[in-house]
Amino acid sequence: MPPLKDGDNWVRDRTLKANLLAEHFFAKSELPPAQVQLPDFPKKETTPHLAKSFMVRTRMARKILRELQLGKATGILFFDCFSVSF
Repeated sequence: MPPLKDGDNWVRDRTLKANLLAEHFFAKSELPPAQVQLPDFPKKETTPHLAKSFMVRTRMARKILRELQLGKATGILFFDCFSVSF
């Protein structure tokens, strides 16, 4: 990496350059104070009947995982499009 300029000084040491970049990115990533009051939404009600009726058996999970192809994304079945080997 070429030397970096810090004010009037040129920084050539790799540790100092790393610290200078870290300080710069830290300053750029700071969020401004919130200008808008966020709404206070009520908690969403849970659906206990769904949790009780949705069971995943070990043999069903094994069957689905065995059928996944390593060279393809998971696609429509899981809606995430991640690679199987991920």
